[in-house]
Amino acid sequence: EEKVEEKVEEKVEEKVEEKVEEKVEEKVDEPEKESTAIEPTTQSSVVQSHHPAVRLDEVADISENAYSIQDAKLKSEEDAKRIEAEEKKEGIREVINGLREEFEFILQQNNELPPDVRVQSEDLMVDHSYIAMLNEKGEQMVEEMHKECAYATEMAEKLRRKLIDRLMSGLLVEEMPLYGFGLDNPTVVYSLR
Repeated sequence: EEKVEEKVEEKVEEKVEEKVEEKVEEKVDEPEKESTAIEPTTQSSVVQSHHPAVRLDEVADISENAYSIQDAKLKSEEDAKRIEAEEKKEGIREVINGLREEFEFILQQNNELPPDVRVQSEDLMVDHSYIAMLNEKGEQMVEEMHKECAYATEMAEKLRRKLIDRLMSGLLVEEMPLYGFGLDNPTVVYSLR
């Protein structure tokens, strides 16, 4: 992590130094008249440098989306932590995959044995309480989903009932089908009265 931080700091410092040197060289290369006479400006952000040819307001500023040294350091720390966590996860995945392959191989060997010698699948379960806990969790999730669906169904039914009561209460007949004559396709129109 420290190596990464040092590299990031070095790169940022190099870039800043390069930009400053480029601006200094540009100002030094200009004619002597301009370099010796520094005009005072009304901007309060202008600071005179030790070199008479350079004005600090003319140095290109770091762009808005660029990281500061502290941001770069924090980002590199986060990246290092994330990479380390991913490596740990990958190691655990490899161990789990190895165990899974070994278990599948044992199951295959067990299935090749005659039925009277085979180990029963219940005996191959390592942790019965874990399987019971998973089954119980699954049942709880199903019950919770039933409750959510029952609530949504009840709400929809009450809303439908309210709409029918409000809009259809003044009707004599809820709907009356009127059929068309003489057409190849029978046409039905509903009338409300």
